This record gives sequence, structure tokens and C-alpha cells, in this order.
Amino acid sequence: MRSFSMDAIPQVALLTRTSKSVAKKKLDGFIGQGYGIYSGAKVQWAKLRFFEEQACWVSRELWHPQEKSTVHKGGPLILEVPFTDIRELSMDILRQGRHVEVMRSREIKVEVVELIKGDP
Repeated sequence: MRSFSMDAIPQVALLTRTSKSVAKKKLDGFIGQGYGIYSGAKVQWAKLRFFEEQACWVSRELWHPQEKSTVHKGGPLILEVPFTDIRELSMDILRQGRHVEVMRSREIKVEVVELIKGDP
């Protein structure tokens, strides 16, 4: 099995052969664990704090079906999301600019800092 972003499909074609059916449990085990299009067996959790100017927007988004969020009235939003690969999650964190703080995991903090600095 493979997963990919819908915007990565340049064209579609109708095929005559039948597609392979995959049980929901197997599919959820493949793609349902981590954040975004990446899969993997080792699930970790990121904890992010969104400051009040961005918290109202992020609170209306679904980052992951298993996310946990706590909204503090007039203040920050704490969002916890599972991930198996940091690539897509780190891009979405960077998209928030100065309005987000990575509280956990160290791996994501390091990745985000390296991306900001332009380190390979």
C-alpha cells in the first residue's frame, strides 16, 4: 500500500481492472496512526501551543482524527497530535509562524529549528 497527497495526482485514468479491496482495520493500521500522508509503526505524540491570535483558527481545524485539544478561554490552544514521521507535521508547524510553540517532542523541535535556520 502507498499513501499520497491528492494534489500530487497530475491526471487520472479509468481502468478496466478491479481494484484490490483492503479491510478497514488493515487500512487504518497503515495510514490512520500518524500525521498526514506518512505511515509507520512507531507512533509518537507532538504537543503544540498556539497563541491566542492563531488559537481560534486552529481550534476549528482537524489536524488528526485522534488529536487532543484544550482551549483556554482568551488564551492559548494546546494541541496534541500523533505522528510517525516528522516531515509533514514540521511543515504545518512552520506554516503557523511565530504563533506556535513546540512543547513536545524534542525531535520535532530540532527539525523545526533546523528548517528555520536552513540547515540540511
